[in-house]
Amino acid sequence: MSRRRYLRASCGALILLAGACRSNAENAASGPSTPHSATTKPTGTPPAEDDGPPTVEEFYGLRTGPAPMGAGQCTLSVHDLGTLTVHSGRVEASDPFVNLGYGLVAAVPIGQHPVLLTAADIPNSDGTTSQSRNAYLSLVLADEPPDAIEYLTPEGKPPAPPGQLYGVSVDAGLAGFVDAAAVADLPADFSTKVVETGRPDDWITRVGASQLGYLNTVVPSAPGQENIIFCASGWGDGFYPVLVTRAADHRITGLHLDFGVVYTEP
Repeated sequence: MSRRRYLRASCGALILLAGACRSNAENAASGPSTPHSATTKPTGTPPAEDDGPPTVEEFYGLRTGPAPMGAGQCTLSVHDLGTLTVHSGRVEASDPFVNLGYGLVAAVPIGQHPVLLTAADIPNSDGTTSQSRNAYLSLVLADEPPDAIEYLTPEGKPPAPPGQLYGVSVDAGLAGFVDAAAVADLPADFSTKVVETGRPDDWITRVGASQLGYLNTVVPSAPGQENIIFCASGWGDGFYPVLVTRAADHRITGLHLDFGVVYTEP
């Protein structure tokens, strides 16, 4: 599968939906995206065009070492971001600053699940590391290798037509996972009271201060004090799929936000 072809197709779909998508090259030239808050909430994201999910061999989430990045190569490392508490048995994947409470929802076991970040170190032509980009954010539901990979069909949505997929629209350069019930009824002033308050403890300041560009924090309005874990999304704003990994008996073993950093040429 060509990851570059996927990125171009889904980027074009996002332009039709939101009128805002930059290519990988443009994002790379401008440096890491700066998280920002917003209050506009989409009413839902229809499927975007694609040529199919990666095979098990093409999936590099939770791996370390070399990985393809077009005609070049990056080096992957895996980082433990803590555990996500899920009381409702439903997890949302979304941009936490733009569409929190309006993301893609999937059923998962109740409990506390590890969240791991796969980061890519991208070399300069002389072999030195020029920058690091987050390649995958993974909610691990079972610690075993995948037997199959598919795109997520969100709760309440029909299967995407052949050649299309559902994904998370990112407009703040961030994406993550949270218990869906914890953000189902956010206060109207959540953005100004929690996300961006001007104080050093707001979300935008704390994620910006993180070396890996992530935040694991309690959602203040959550009924069960559930937490949210989110991170910088690869090259920044875009349209990113949620991959579902399954065991040989079809049990779900993880949900993975694929930020399109690792890909092969056509």
